[in-house]
Amino acid sequence: VEAYIRDFRRRHDLTVDLLLERMDERLPQPAEVAAYRIVQEALTNVARHARATTCRVYLQRLPHTVLITIEDDGIGLAAPLEGTRHVRTGLGLLGIRERATQLGGTVRFESAPNQGTRITVELPVAPLHPAGHGTSDPAPEPSTPTLGAVHA
Repeated sequence: VEAYIRDFRRRHDLTVDLLLERMDERLPQPAEVAAYRIVQEALTNVARHARATTCRVYLQRLPHTVLITIEDDGIGLAAPLEGTRHVRTGLGLLGIRERATQLGGTVRFESAPNQGTRITVELPVAPLHPAGHGTSDPAPEPSTPTLGAVHA
């Protein structure tokens, strides 16, 4: 992911911050591939549609999951379809949802007009510390500013 983001910054002249927390160990292969592809697709959407100047990618390993958050300062997602609460989704957002659900994960899209978009994906992974090893302290809850939730 680090190499991809370095290249992405150069290709798109976009500020992208990468924050890693407890990502010292490799993820199981299916989760690792899904996480990489989710980041790749989300950043592609930022470059193509968001009109953003900055973006942040945050990968956080929790005891039984990996949390992936991609947020930008762009124009936000498209307005909901008339008469519905659902945002119009392109193939990129549908692909992100499909990758996550195939592994039993969840996806949340949050957006507000001209205040950017946040995609939060949680993927289940093997426990961070095997039983009887490591710390017993629970991982902190991720802290993210609140934007209007959009269901896709």
